[in-house]
Parts: sequence; C-alpha cells; structure tokens
Amino acid sequence: MDDPQGSSPASTRRRSRHPLEKQTLEFDRLGHKSQRLLASGYHDEAIHILLHPDRQTSRGQYKPIQQKYITWAQEHSIDPFIANPVHIINFLAFGRSHNNWSTSTCATYRSAILDLYGEDKALIVNDAQYKDFFTALNETTVRPVYNIKPVLDQFYAWAITGFLRPADIERINLDHVQFTNGPDASLKNVQLVVDRPKEKRLGQPIERSIHIKHHPDPLLCPVLALQHYIATIATQPCHLPHPVRPSRTINYLVRHIRDPSRPLSAERIGKYINGLTDLIPRCQSSRPRTRALGSSAAARFGVPIDDILTHGSWASSSVFDTFYRLSRETATDFTSVTLGSGFSPGRTLDTQSESPTHEE
Repeated sequence: MDDPQGSSPASTRRRSRHPLEKQTLEFDRLGHKSQRLLASGYHDEAIHILLHPDRQTSRGQYKPIQQKYITWAQEHSIDPFIANPVHIINFLAFGRSHNNWSTSTCATYRSAILDLYGEDKALIVNDAQYKDFFTALNETTVRPVYNIKPVLDQFYAWAITGFLRPADIERINLDHVQFTNGPDASLKNVQLVVDRPKEKRLGQPIERSIHIKHHPDPLLCPVLALQHYIATIATQPCHLPHPVRPSRTINYLVRHIRDPSRPLSAERIGKYINGLTDLIPRCQSSRPRTRALGSSAAARFGVPIDDILTHGSWASSSVFDTFYRLSRETATDFTSVTLGSGFSPGRTLDTQSESPTHEE
C-alpha cells in the first residue's frame, strides 16, 4: 500500500463499487458529521435538525465529490475524516495532473471536501502550503479573451448581459418583466426577475432583479430580442410549478417554440447556449460559461468590480476571480497613466436589486 503522506496517488487503481459499499461511504460521511457535532456538545435533537435529509438534499452537489475523496483516501490507507491539508493537496494535484481539472474545478472540490470538517477546516485553510497551492493554480491558469459577437441571439444576449445561468433563465417570471423608457422613449430598458435563484441571503430564498439596457445595434439588442420573443412565442400565460420549489407557481418566460404552453428546462437551455458557445473561436478545449464571458468582458472594458459583483450577485471578488474571470486584461492604458497622459474611467452597470423573500 502506498505511503499516505508522500506518495503520488497516480498508482490508484479504479474498481467497480458494490451498492452496499456506496451506502457505507454515505453513512461514513454523515456519521462523521454526527460524531463531530456530538463531541462539540450538541444534543441529538439539534443534530437531527442540522443533518436533516431535506437539508442534505439542498447540498447534494457535494456528495459525489466527497465520496470520491473518501474513496481515494481509503485506497491510500488515509483517514478521510482527519483534517490534513497534505492529503487534500495530493488529491487535488492528482485530479489536476491526470484528469485535467481546471482551477475552478479544483476550487469546487476544495469547498466540498472542507464541508467534511466543520470547525477543523481552519487547520486546513490557514496552512501556508495549502494557500501556496491555490495561489500557484491561479497564477498558472491561462485566461484567454473571447470574441462573442458572431453568436449573439436572444438567449445568449440575456445570458451575457445579465450574467445568467441556464437555471436563472428558466426561472424568469414573465409576470414580473417590466419595460421602462430609456433616454429616448422609443428605446426601452427591461427588468427581469429570477424567482428563487441558486443564491440565498441569510439562508432565505430571494428574487433576483436584473436590469438590462438597450443596445444601439438592433441586431445585438437584448431588449428588442425579448420584446420580439414575448410578442411571438410567450403570447399566452404559462403558469406552472417552480422547477425546484413546486409549492410556488410562476409564469414561465422561456417556452418550447412548437408548444408555448410548455416551459423549456434549464438543461435544454444550457445545451442550446453551449451549442452557440462552441462556435466561438478559442485557443483551449474547455468551454467558457456565458456568465463568465459577460462578466469578464465587463471587467476588461473598465466596469468597476463592485458593479460586476452586484450585477452577478457574487458575495466577494474572490468568487468572481476564481470561478468566472477569464482574462486579466483591463481597459486602463497603464502606459499613459504612469507616464502622465491622463486617465478616463470606464462605464458602469446599473445597480441590481435582490429582495429577500420568505417561503410561502
């Protein structure tokens, strides 16, 4: 068996897993959390609430990642429930080297693994080598610049200008779409409302409002595209249960073209957008997300980072920089600035709003 501290995990052999063994891994994951809470002084009633199955379902995206790490650790005679930054670094380095994980994928795996340790995660995140490892990942990440104009259409325009995920587009409530006059009454701006997006505030679901302005080129204007879509496709109400909160009903904006009474799922929207993204000339094999394309373009053309974070509903600049920023290029002419020729700041985005709402 390999040395758990220093050996490379490259020798790990993949093997099929019996269903009972998979259940054991899940039991180990939750059993460890339960023991950790019990040792901290929490009573059984509190542990039951903290580890309630409904709450675990909301964090279900962590389970496959945590099980991968637990499996890897067991195959290397490592206790996966002991907070050790060396083991996490070795696991992520293996994925980076052998599975071609991107920096954002490594960051996602890091978050899932840290969720296993509760208060003990401080022992990991404060480790100097752990910090250096992720600094090195960021510094070696190539962040290309993309030209998106050849593939803009209505869905793509909404995703790019609103920094929207496919799931966000799916959850736009037509009942709350509002058009407002721009500087010229003939030019409209629009406010879209995403009902119960992924983001929460203080643990409560929200309604995320996105303000999108008109574009002077009619072929690129997302507002004109939306007006045309409503006039030709979304002509009748489509009130159906919310995709993840079925107790709520929303009037879906995005529908099947052949049957406008049926909403289009986030999966279908994502496949459609990915098909357009694949038409963008790029120098690397990975497909950039539209949420990253729009926000990176805004940063490149001088939009203040605070405005980008607000528009994209990101809690901190580190989230944007790690997961979404595709280019380090800026709009500032540093030659002119440093040699004294002056500087003109870039334009800003409209302020966005997020209204915390309580479940009905």
